[in-house]
Amino acid sequence: MAATLVSETPALPLTIRLPARATALRRISEGCGLLLILLAVTVIAGWALDLDALKTVLPHRVSMKANTAFGFLTCGLALLGVIQQTRQSLMWARVLAAFALSLGVLTIAEFTFSVQLHIDELLFSDPVQIINPGRPSMITSIAFTLASLSLLLLSGSRHDRRLSLAPTLLLTGVSFASMIGYIYGVPVLYGSFSNVNSMALHTGVGFLILALGLVLANAESTIVSVLCAPETGGWLARRFLPAVLVLPVLLGFLYLRPAVNFGQLRFGMALFAVTLVAGGALVLVFVAKFLNTTQRNAEALNLRAEEAARVIELSERELRMVTDHLPTLLSYMDLDGHLLRVNRTYEEWLGRPSDQIVGRSIRELLGEAYWTATRPAREHARRGVTTSVETPYPTVNGDRRAVVTYAPDLGPEGEVRGLACMVVDVEDRRRAEAALLQSEKLAAVGRLSASIAHEINNPVDAVMNLIYLAREQSSDEDLRHLLALADKELKRVANITSQTLRFHKQGAQPEPVLATDLFDSVLALHEGRIRNAAVAIDRRDRATVSVECFEGEIRQVISNLVANAVDATLPGGRLLLRSRNAFDLATRRHGIRLTIADTGSGMNPATLARVFEAFFTTKGIGGTGLGLWVTTEILTRHHSRLQIRTSTASAHHGTVFSLFLPQETVA
Repeated sequence: MAATLVSETPALPLTIRLPARATALRRISEGCGLLLILLAVTVIAGWALDLDALKTVLPHRVSMKANTAFGFLTCGLALLGVIQQTRQSLMWARVLAAFALSLGVLTIAEFTFSVQLHIDELLFSDPVQIINPGRPSMITSIAFTLASLSLLLLSGSRHDRRLSLAPTLLLTGVSFASMIGYIYGVPVLYGSFSNVNSMALHTGVGFLILALGLVLANAESTIVSVLCAPETGGWLARRFLPAVLVLPVLLGFLYLRPAVNFGQLRFGMALFAVTLVAGGALVLVFVAKFLNTTQRNAEALNLRAEEAARVIELSERELRMVTDHLPTLLSYMDLDGHLLRVNRTYEEWLGRPSDQIVGRSIRELLGEAYWTATRPAREHARRGVTTSVETPYPTVNGDRRAVVTYAPDLGPEGEVRGLACMVVDVEDRRRAEAALLQSEKLAAVGRLSASIAHEINNPVDAVMNLIYLAREQSSDEDLRHLLALADKELKRVANITSQTLRFHKQGAQPEPVLATDLFDSVLALHEGRIRNAAVAIDRRDRATVSVECFEGEIRQVISNLVANAVDATLPGGRLLLRSRNAFDLATRRHGIRLTIADTGSGMNPATLARVFEAFFTTKGIGGTGLGLWVTTEILTRHHSRLQIRTSTASAHHGTVFSLFLPQETVA
């Protein structure tokens, strides 16, 4: 349907390209300059050879004066210089225009002040004109002054070129009036009531050519912009302006001929009026039909554009709804890295509204480090290759590990017009992978420890039996005492290996366990560590009920808390262990409460805020940062709660972990 609508309008202006019109007008202006130079050279040759045919061009007409011919020559050359628009050509154009201006002004001064400046016959004598021989007419001098001013302004700044239209239009009026005067036989229009001191016919033609060249040479003038316009007004002006300028003149000339008006001037004027009315009515109908067709086409196109806009708006809204709810940063940027469009996730990550993000450079928004880290990927995308890079991504809550992908936006000819960017958060995935790897390592260490403990158990049992037999068969009291000590130490080794096996062994179902057993097994495991650290144990067991749990996991929790307490306590400090029956108000459940406290230095607020964060540790290379993180995971499965109180005060310092274990079986 669109093709049909376009075809109904003949020669739509949109089908003509503006550069082609501008080039055509420039060539016409150059042709005007060349014609003017040819006319001037012809007349100068006539004066040099004393040939009246070349001076008058038309027989029995007023001759063009030599100064007029030189003025045309300089104006024609200046016009060509203005059209070239180079620095050197503009300089010569100003020099030549200044010469023509001085010629016009000096001649006007001779007429005005009745003086003789001896410039009229400077090169050639004029034997025909008696009064002021060789002097151009007053109207010719005025026309040269206007033409020179226009050329000087055209060779100046942009503002000067705009001002040049005024003298150009005045020159056009003067030259056109002189042509009308000759056509209609009105001498006053070409400068005089006689043929002695008037503008020659070919002088008027020369000025008309010069005026046309000046109008078309000024590409910034209103006239040229209208003629070159691709809109309907420009299309009409290009087709009707020549007819408007020429037809009335020709019709008036014809209707003044006796052969047409039968010798009656009134009859000729009546014919002229009828012709103008009829022609104007036809033009009006044509223009009205053209405008109606154009308006109908425009309305149809507007309807289609509105429909297309609604479809596009709906598609954009749906696409925006999808992209805004993705946990991924999506954006489009120019080749210099300025964000042109972003989804809502950007606002959440950067903590800024979109109007503070769009239009700014990612270098400015995200910092020099991110800009440098992603530069290779952007450079590959600018060469047309989709590239990804993993790097820390700055957010309002700190850096997050992300995979940044840049994809080129390719134009019809394969050129890169912009870059699409997708940022995927992989922080949690990387942490989970690292935690899983660490967990596998810990599991492997646990299995290895269990294997070693199991293998140690057999020879320890054998040695204990041998010591028993040796002690029973020996009568030496000192030897029996030493064997008793050895038996005691071997029993402690057996206890340690037994506890190691119990830590690794995990039942399929939760089993009841007493707080006393949990503390005993953990203290037995850490006995040597506690003794070496010179830490005193302050223990109080008041819990009488058992709790159902996965014993190995709860032992791991208590072991982590005891190990951290021992590490935080200086030699001579105390490790406090408490157990009691309890009722949790938050969950309304019965159970036991275990307390593990130390007299260490305590934790500051920054450390306390991150104490349960994976891989966060204050022990340097001696810690993994997984103990308390694993503890929270285990307690979550057991529906248990862990509370912390800590102090760094000089008088009372230390940390208290309070653990509530529900009595009922965990889900």
